[in-house]
Amino acid sequence: MIQSNRYSLVGVVLAFGGVFMMYTANFVIGLLIFLIGCYLVFYFGPRKMLDEQHRKIKKRDKED
Repeated sequence: MIQSNRYSLVGVVLAFGGVFMMYTANFVIGLLIFLIGCYLVFYFGPRKMLDEQHRKIKKRDKED
């Protein structure tokens, strides 16, 4: 859980850095960094948490 949150935070930082870079240095490189950041946020953030909740629910159902 801690590791997935860490990657999600890295994704947020990359997304903000990408947007900043789009306006200052290079649009294409900034866009790529932004897209990589969004991928990290959505892959390691909500999706992993939902998977963990789903596993807990399945475990609870097996016990009943």
